[in-house]
Amino acid sequence: MYTVAGVAGREHFSAILSNFLSILSYWTAFFIVIVAEEHFIFRRKNGPLGGYNLYDYDTPSKYTFLLLGGVGWGVDLFSLQGSQWA
Repeated sequence: MYTVAGVAGREHFSAILSNFLSILSYWTAFFIVIVAEEHFIFRRKNGPLGGYNLYDYDTPSKYTFLLLGGVGWGVDLFSLQGSQWA
């Protein structure tokens, strides 16, 4: 299977690699924004969550993933290019 895919894609390897790396960098930037928001906004020493408390990782009511997911989704939505909607 790998041989067939390699033979079929050898003429377009640069374009395939460029597209793959573009997708990879898009998602990497998305996750970096989420991690940075959590670290600098929510997990500061005087922030709403009072810093990093290791015992809170076992308490689902202390999770901020819904808020961060919503913010990340909003940033993602506004950063899309017009051609991606068509």
